[in-house]
Amino acid sequence: MRVTAGVARAEQTARALLDAYRASPGEVRDRPAIRNIVDELTERHPRITGVRELHTAVTRA
Repeated sequence: MRVTAGVARAEQTARALLDAYRASPGEVRDRPAIRNIVDELTERHPRITGVRELHTAVTRA
């Protein structure tokens, strides 16, 4: 159950950050704390829907 909750939370986080990125790309891309979250999501949950797209969007300079 714990793994499922972690995956669900990661999916929810990726979805929320993608929504925020679509609304205001610079605000998401330029914040170090958000970039750290994206890096962690990419490292721990690379196959979750939206994580790769989010990583590409945030690391695009």
